[in-house]
Amino acid sequence: GFNGALASAIPGMIDLFRLAGVTWARIHGEQPTAWFRTRLLTEDGEPCRCINGVTLLADGSWQDIDELGADDLLIIATIGAPIDEVLQTKPLLIQWLSKFQTATPGDVRVASNCTGAFLLAEAGLLDDKTATTHWGFSQQFRHHYPQVKLNERELITRDGNIFCAGGGTAWRDLTILLVERYC
Repeated sequence: GFNGALASAIPGMIDLFRLAGVTWARIHGEQPTAWFRTRLLTEDGEPCRCINGVTLLADGSWQDIDELGADDLLIIATIGAPIDEVLQTKPLLIQWLSKFQTATPGDVRVASNCTGAFLLAEAGLLDDKTATTHWGFSQQFRHHYPQVKLNERELITRDGNIFCAGGGTAWRDLTILLVERYC
């Protein structure tokens, strides 16, 4: 998470991931076993102040994480504030994300929702890869990242270990796909 993110996708994705393996078991009178552990990380572990004024408490800082394991999934939220402003004010996040350019297949899985793809592209993670973002920002994306194979008509793209979801509420579809894929 980061200041200027779209709030709805963050707790929405957390809900879906945390309830995977829980709700179904409860419906069937079985002991729930959560399949995912989630953490909302921000640059300094401080709350994430979203574009709509909602403040979300963080579970820690992404700066405290030197590497991610093969079982980890890193998801970048939707940029709700002006995109260029967020890109200019998040150089440490972009630098941190760029560490995952060299991840080999089977390593870190990275995903973004909607305009969060701009952060992945800025970090170089989408170079020569197929990606999607919100159609309304596709010309801006193409202008800044011609090396990315942008397909804004797709709701979700996957290229290797990188997933992107298109519209602002496509996080639901992305989360369900990831739960299905990894569970």
